[in-house]
Amino acid sequence: MNSVLVGYFPQKSKSEPTSPAAGVDEICCVPGCLTNEIEGWVNHWKHNDMFLFNDESTAWGLVQDSEKKHFDLYAYKMIPLAIRPGDTEPAVIPNLPVAPLNTDFENLGYDIQSRSDRSEYRCSPLLCNVKLGLCKANRHCLLDDRDQAIELAQKFERRGCEPGPYFVMEVWRRKRPAK
Repeated sequence: MNSVLVGYFPQKSKSEPTSPAAGVDEICCVPGCLTNEIEGWVNHWKHNDMFLFNDESTAWGLVQDSEKKHFDLYAYKMIPLAIRPGDTEPAVIPNLPVAPLNTDFENLGYDIQSRSDRSEYRCSPLLCNVKLGLCKANRHCLLDDRDQAIELAQKFERRGCEPGPYFVMEVWRRKRPAK
């Protein structure tokens, strides 16, 4: 089952030197309650049906020029599974006109997100519910293993960490220039 590119979003990667998990030095979760830095972005109605942006220029268009140096551009792919109470079923991903991901992006890992149907992404149980203790997160506060991410999403749904369903997202970020 291949992941589907569902959009782009600019956000600040948060440094977390006192992170609850050993080895985590920045938070790169899908934008949600703790990582979204763009006030009122949804009110511009430039997002797609997955509450992300179809291309890089639209995504960057919501960030003031003076602030762009503080942001990174992320891209997200979704594994087409909806993890609901007691069930994992195929997720319906609309046909989106998302610009292809280019080679300037690097894969950072997998995030688990709760998302009510037809709404923006809400919370990552890894971060919001401090479930990092159940797994080994990488330095980006993400999971390296796709199967582990799906298994944990199923476990989080059974435990009712956040209102679901849950989705597993691949997190990509435009490569940063060498210092």
